[in-house]
Amino acid sequence: GYAWNNWLRFDVTGEYRGKVGFSALDRYFNDPNFFTNDYRATKSEWVVLVNGYFDLGTWWCVTPFIGAGVGVAQNRIEHFRDTNVIAGGGGWADAGTKSNLAWALYAGASYKVTSNFAIDLSYRYLNLGKAETGLLVNLDPTFSSGNPLNPVTFNNIQSHDLMLGMRWLLENHRDLIDAE
Repeated sequence: GYAWNNWLRFDVTGEYRGKVGFSALDRYFNDPNFFTNDYRATKSEWVVLVNGYFDLGTWWCVTPFIGAGVGVAQNRIEHFRDTNVIAGGGGWADAGTKSNLAWALYAGASYKVTSNFAIDLSYRYLNLGKAETGLLVNLDPTFSSGNPLNPVTFNNIQSHDLMLGMRWLLENHRDLIDAE
């Protein structure tokens, strides 16, 4: 990162958000019966953001800040399964990857431990866009003539993150050069 004028900072971050399980259950009515679908999958992301932070002043070594970031998220859905036990149906989908615009909002505080070392505690809202599976295949070969269906789309993927970080502040040696 880079700090400018002691109140404006910029950095570039990259992260891998490891696989997590997804599960959902829906219920629908097909006269005269109720049916359910049990959906399961795993989700992971790669995220790269360019961030800017505005420091709001320093009191007793504590500097509150706000910030925003913009970048790219590559979202991956794997192992998608749809099980309909009551109707004896369901389906599956191959893995799918989708790249999107990602953006973030930050709020936090930094504590300056020494002149060159700070600890940050911050909250981040992160919007990762959407994700898709591969083509959905139905277990019932008579449904859609056994042809694959459209991918399943996961819209508006979001994350609320509490982050603890450390910053090493490198000194600007320009003042030393100017003094010689």
